[in-house]
Amino acid sequence: MSNSSECALIQSKLLTELNNLRSDPQSYISILENDKTYFNNNILYRPNQQPIQTYEGISIYDEAISFLNSQSALNNKLQQSSHLNKAAKDLVNCIGPRGLVTHEDSDGNFVSERVDKYIEWSEYCSECIVVGARNAQDVVVDLIVDDGVQEREHRNCLFDERAKFVGV
Repeated sequence: MSNSSECALIQSKLLTELNNLRSDPQSYISILENDKTYFNNNILYRPNQQPIQTYEGISIYDEAISFLNSQSALNNKLQQSSHLNKAAKDLVNCIGPRGLVTHEDSDGNFVSERVDKYIEWSEYCSECIVVGARNAQDVVVDLIVDDGVQEREHRNCLFDERAKFVGV
């Protein structure tokens, strides 16, 4: 599979998972409950994956489950945006080789400046970064759990009704 077709497949799978979550938030509760069975202290030992050291441990999964239990479904489906894909790729190309996890690129730009390069936008723009997830479902779990992010900004972005497009 070529790099571009592999990327398109990942983008499609992630878009599907995000829309499934937004239309049925409670569908992810069983996934989080299952992950909880793989915790030992603050380390998540998913089968056939590298262990993940968490900041908050199993308690953050309980909090995320409680959040999902009270979260209403959203009717607006996200759409893939080639412009946002390019802006996301710019950040990956900048921070990836340097091993960084940051919303700021090497020019000091944040998401709004990167998106401005490709498309005119208004109203709402956000960015979520996940590193090390093995599949689309794991990306969504990481964003729901939002381990170590006190304001749960990534979780909140998932359910922001103003969101209409996504880039991967």
